[in-house]
Amino acid sequence: MRRRGDRMNAIKKEMSRRNLFRYLGNAAVFLPFMRTLMETQAFGEIANKRAVFFYFPDGIIEESFHPAELGRSFVLPAMTAPLATVQSDIIMVRGVDYKTSGAHEGGAGYCLTGTETGYRSVSLDTYLGERLPGKIPVVRLGVASQYEGSTANKSVSFAAPGIPSQIEDNPSKAFASLFGSGSIPLPPSSSDVVPATSGLSAAFKASVLDDSLEQIKGLQSRLGSLEKEKLDLHIASVREIERRLQAGPSAPVSPQCTGSIAAKKVFDANDSGYPKQYWLADNFDVVADMQTEIALQALACGVTNCVLLQMSHSTSNARFTAGVPSNAGSDHHETSHYASKGPANHIANQAYMMSKLANLIKGMGQLKEGDRSVLYNSMVLGFSEVANSHLHNFKNVGLVVAGQAGGFFQTGRAVDATGYYQNHMLVSVLQAVGLTDQSYGSTSIPLSGMIPSLRG
Repeated sequence: MRRRGDRMNAIKKEMSRRNLFRYLGNAAVFLPFMRTLMETQAFGEIANKRAVFFYFPDGIIEESFHPAELGRSFVLPAMTAPLATVQSDIIMVRGVDYKTSGAHEGGAGYCLTGTETGYRSVSLDTYLGERLPGKIPVVRLGVASQYEGSTANKSVSFAAPGIPSQIEDNPSKAFASLFGSGSIPLPPSSSDVVPATSGLSAAFKASVLDDSLEQIKGLQSRLGSLEKEKLDLHIASVREIERRLQAGPSAPVSPQCTGSIAAKKVFDANDSGYPKQYWLADNFDVVADMQTEIALQALACGVTNCVLLQMSHSTSNARFTAGVPSNAGSDHHETSHYASKGPANHIANQAYMMSKLANLIKGMGQLKEGDRSVLYNSMVLGFSEVANSHLHNFKNVGLVVAGQAGGFFQTGRAVDATGYYQNHMLVSVLQAVGLTDQSYGSTSIPLSGMIPSLRG
């Protein structure tokens, strides 16, 4: 009996050690560098889910935005035609309303908070940043989003109730803050890989590994022989990854995590002029492409699991001519009120916005993650602050969902969500990335839960 009791005690101790290894090891140790080294997937097929928000200003024309037919054989009309290049990875959502008032300003405050004017809730990007583990909770990038000031009635993102989030419009400054380089490096002529000293901060990459290894080693003395053997294999794997990280261009973490973007232009981080160079309409296209590349690199390198890419702001004063940003063009908001001059310019301008959304979606699809992609493991939400800008209404807003969220959504469809509000869409995002929330925002919404047609 005594021997049996000794064996039971030994088993209990071993189980305790296993629990220690499982909970401390997996949660506190392995996941940090899984986020950074997702392409290697050294410790199994663990894929983070991500949420990406793409805002475009000044609404839509319903018949030019929404496909006439539902299902898988939908045809994209003129305003959303650029999304045809990623049609198999999107869901066109028809029939969702905003439960708000107050023209553009009311819609801006509501679209990511679910409450009118945003004074009673943080926006969903902030909420998710607190719940999706990442080196940086939320990466917020703008294209002239702060031109004319970051006021509450123009903002779609709120760091606290009624407090607009900080959004970085300068791609040079955004790159430096995320990747630890003083400026955006010129792309090398013979390789897509940028040396660590001029690209992704070596200190950033090393610190995550060093912290993890120290925690792993601290467990060694408290593990049983079987677990210690497994741990030794893990440490060997980590050391190999570390060697590859420190080897530089010849052995990068992954071809996708270069910590580099094409240096189309470099903007002064201390630009004191007004308007700043990166706000000019002539630079709008360049900044949009650079910010998209930065967002993709942030996802590829595991910097964050939540991104907001904001194209201008509500009642945008960015200047466009028939879908081409130009200082000689017409005010974007002005063309959205198309009664007197016709809808052609507004359709072309919003088609331009959809082309930038398509670039983001396509780029995420090209970031491989095991046998899948970052896009497969993500949900992207494209949205504006109003439905029909000319009518200042909130019926049948323009929504595009992209990505499968790890198999949560069936894409390549146009669906009807009549009777649902944007609050239900926000819950859909939450559930898609693995949370269990049944409501978000205003308690006056009559139904809770997500939009079921998104699941297929």
